[in-house]
Amino acid sequence: MSTETERAWLARLSDADRGVRLATAKGLWKLRSEAAVEALLDRLDDEKDEEVRVALVINALASAGETHLGWRVQGRMWDVAWPVLRRAKLPDPAENDALRELARSFRWRSGVDPHKALEGLRRFWAE
Repeated sequence: MSTETERAWLARLSDADRGVRLATAKGLWKLRSEAAVEALLDRLDDEKDEEVRVALVINALASAGETHLGWRVQGRMWDVAWPVLRRAKLPDPAENDALRELARSFRWRSGVDPHKALEGLRRFWAE
């Protein structure tokens, strides 16, 4: 993908329309780039909509699984992703449970399957 196309996609994370921000977050993992992960994490600083915040984190995690991240971005990922997964309040109780399960899946020896948790959060990453 060209740098110009990537920049255009990343710029959509700041769109005034919540739906555009949500759709953009859902597609950014496909860029498979550290820049996409950083942009998703950067957006968390200003994003107020709880559902968009959840989509940003889930897709940052998905994108991180598709590319190599430097140690600085990896550390930042956990500093910002974990709190969102643990504290977000979504309208659907089943999705809240899936968020907590996803957070637990990253703990060493938790035995929690992240794929199962992600299925409960499908609307945040599937197109």
